[in-house]
Amino acid sequence: MPLAASDAPVSLLARKNGSMSQSNAQAEVQHVQPSVGSIAAHRPHTVSATVSDLEPDLDADLDAYEEVPVDGAAQLPQGRFLDRERSWLAFNERVLELAEDPNTPLLERANFLAIFASNLDEFFMVRVAGLKRRIATGVATRSASGLQPREVLEMIWARSRELMARHAACYHEDVAPALAEEGIHLVRWNELQEKEQARLFTLFRHQIFPVLT
Repeated sequence: MPLAASDAPVSLLARKNGSMSQSNAQAEVQHVQPSVGSIAAHRPHTVSATVSDLEPDLDADLDAYEEVPVDGAAQLPQGRFLDRERSWLAFNERVLELAEDPNTPLLERANFLAIFASNLDEFFMVRVAGLKRRIATGVATRSASGLQPREVLEMIWARSRELMARHAACYHEDVAPALAEEGIHLVRWNELQEKEQARLFTLFRHQIFPVLT
């Protein structure tokens, strides 16, 4: 009794039609839908990539990006993203504004001036040094904000000079005189006695210098 097509074993269909060869079976396996949560499920264009292509680049610049044509992208402004360095300087400016505010308690104003200066020092040691290193090594990729590293560096110079001038004016013209009226004076090194200089030198040599980076 002949078997219906739906009842025929797969092996018989394979021999009869000659269409389910080993190569075709492998092709079907390759086109299986990726599992949920896999890289291929979220990045279909990387399915055919090699394993090395999927390795994360630990040295990649977090600000760098690759422009990919997208429908309607031409309508988006070039500077639609905020620059990270400019945003950080704006944050430190708000710290300076607290020091400039006459309603802030006097000692807090002095403290905010110190915080501003410390923040700016660290910013130049880390962020500005990184920008200069990228320029020196030729890794001058445009950031998501649309600026080249040299453009960011020029912006930092201009903005920092303005903020440092405000910082100096706030201290010399406002905070320092107010502290003097309250009997608080900053003593210069040459105004210290010899024993005081020796004590401070020992303190710096044994407790401060070892932890400096």
